[in-house]
Amino acid sequence: GNSESCFRKYRIPRYETPRDLLEMRQGSCKESIKAWQDCYSEENFVRMRRCMEAHPHYYQPLLAPIEAGGEVFEKEMESFLMPSNEDSNQQKEEERQDALYLRFCKFMEGGDCKEIFTAFLHCVEEDDESSRCLEVKETMSKCIEAHSDYYQPYLAAKKAASEQICKELVAPFVKQA
Repeated sequence: GNSESCFRKYRIPRYETPRDLLEMRQGSCKESIKAWQDCYSEENFVRMRRCMEAHPHYYQPLLAPIEAGGEVFEKEMESFLMPSNEDSNQQKEEERQDALYLRFCKFMEGGDCKEIFTAFLHCVEEDDESSRCLEVKETMSKCIEAHSDYYQPYLAAKKAASEQICKELVAPFVKQA
């Protein structure tokens, strides 16, 4: 579903929107940023992020919060999938990441969205950046929402990541009371 924008959530009027954030909308990615702000969807977000990653020096102030959100998502999922830190001190980082990935896939495939998740993995493995792959991801998101009882840990991690992104985007500009 649609999510309220960071600016509405934190009640920052458009005329008080941080100047440098507005300037970010003037660069090469202005269309994709506006599309994401107008309609928050997975497809619009992916397009905006890819454009920004193609122009990293200009868009670093926006890329850093997105990266921080990804880290929050990973930590949330890790705490769900590997809650006891099973031998984490003894595992090499690469082995731990592999174990986490396998558990994540097993969890995602354990619910009613197994088929669409598998199709999504195919797109990722093929490094397919086509609109078909974005459609698969959007369909997967809708399936997960429809089966939120099972996928609650995933949805909670995704929400925490989104909140982190919003906080980091607006934190420097929110007036302290």
